[in-house]
Amino acid sequence: MTITDIVIEPEFQNAKPKRRLAKAHIVIDNVLRINDIMILKNNKRIFVEFPCHKRDSAHPYIVPLNQSTRTYIEKEIISKYLNERTKIL
Repeated sequence: MTITDIVIEPEFQNAKPKRRLAKAHIVIDNVLRINDIMILKNNKRIFVEFPCHKRDSAHPYIVPLNQSTRTYIEKEIISKYLNERTKIL
């Protein structure tokens, strides 16, 4: 599995604290697109949250089945986000 494209949509919020930084849309192996992966931050780190139903945010409907897949997707998305953020600043 390879992420072949990542599109980042920055969030423009004036409210503090700014927890949601951006949305990511990824394409895997040029055949599968996953939309609305949230890029979030807390006091310790930046991380991703996979899409979930608005009424049931505790149960995402797209879930990596192992830690290495989650880590790979998170690393790629955050790297792209940080790279694009530095271009804007």
